[in-house]
Amino acid sequence: MVKKIFLWCLVYFWGLGVAIPYISYLIFGIFNTSIYTYVPEIYLHKTALILTVSVFISLLLILVVPTGRGLIEPKYELGNWYIIGLLLFFIYSRTRLGNGSVAAAFEATTAGEVNGTFVAYMGLFCDVTYVMFLYFLSVKKKVKYFTILLLYVIYTVLCASRSGLLTIVFVLITVLFASSKFKNQKKKMVLIIFLAIMLSPFVFMFSTSSRNMSAGNDRSKVITTIVGRCSQLEIGGIALYKASNGTWDENVFLEKYGLQEQVKLVINSIVPGDIFDGDVDPNQYYRTVFLETPEQVAHDNYTSMNLTLPIYLSLKYGVILGIILTAMIVFIWYIFCCLIKNQAMKILYIIAIRDIMTYFDWVMIWRIVFTMTLTAVGFNILDIIMKNKKLVMWTNRRIEKLCPKKLYKL
Repeated sequence: MVKKIFLWCLVYFWGLGVAIPYISYLIFGIFNTSIYTYVPEIYLHKTALILTVSVFISLLLILVVPTGRGLIEPKYELGNWYIIGLLLFFIYSRTRLGNGSVAAAFEATTAGEVNGTFVAYMGLFCDVTYVMFLYFLSVKKKVKYFTILLLYVIYTVLCASRSGLLTIVFVLITVLFASSKFKNQKKKMVLIIFLAIMLSPFVFMFSTSSRNMSAGNDRSKVITTIVGRCSQLEIGGIALYKASNGTWDENVFLEKYGLQEQVKLVINSIVPGDIFDGDVDPNQYYRTVFLETPEQVAHDNYTSMNLTLPIYLSLKYGVILGIILTAMIVFIWYIFCCLIKNQAMKILYIIAIRDIMTYFDWVMIWRIVFTMTLTAVGFNILDIIMKNKKLVMWTNRRIEKLCPKKLYKL
């Protein structure tokens, strides 16, 4: 099912970021749905075309390759205690960080107060979203999916994340595609997916207000804001429009989005301290390059405005070459995923293609893959330990003395 998951990730990126927003623009008009700035409608059509063609060619290339057709058979022995314990730990950490205030915790995180802490390092080796994927797809034992999903929603709300429920939708649909574990629970899964979609606007509004922002008070404004945040069209359209008429800051683009600068930031993220001058991620300078925001303001104030991989490559190398390079990168990544033997790493690297397409800059891609790798390594190490019967029996005896049976039998 490797191929199905990979194809689903590409379709999810295109559907959420291109198809739904494009239909919304056609129905309601761009001038009624724009959330950033004016952009001629032709550039929205151009962005939609670039992204659609890039995804379509990538899908065709992957479909004709015979590899990746096998089922993902669960092989790990971990119990529910690991994921539930992780979620409780991170929920507790978030409440402590903001002294119970979601807004304060979000501001502390964006200000970098979490960097270098134990919680930050735990997040590298035990990213709860990636661990949740692994539990649903690769753990043999019965998964307490309702408890896990509920705790995950609480955690993402405390993080002021506006995409927590959409992540759950993505995870569950992936599970329905790729695993036979839940074949007797498909109706329940579909019901949870439906509820998550219905509740998403309310979580979005709460998380937006927790960021000291506003999503609007009337229903149409809320829907517009949600569509705008999901859309890859407007951010891409602005970039293409500004670049085409020469009103972008090309020098900042070449400097901050350049490969040399990004390699330096990647090296800084690996080694203790900073070998090179420290800087924020390239995507933070989107506002400087395309929206005339002063460079220092963009540096000091966090925002999430990301170029997609096809648009970045189109800006740098032209539309035709950008589309070809995108399809080549996606295809090479798929072949690489098929060659990976370790199941945990294979699963996480497959779903990475969604983020590679969506949140593009090389620094962010490195951080995503690095965290996935460490999470998979930690997952495998813990599984090896749990397969040591003597160690498990010794641990269970100690836990029995300390905890009620209901707790240690998670």
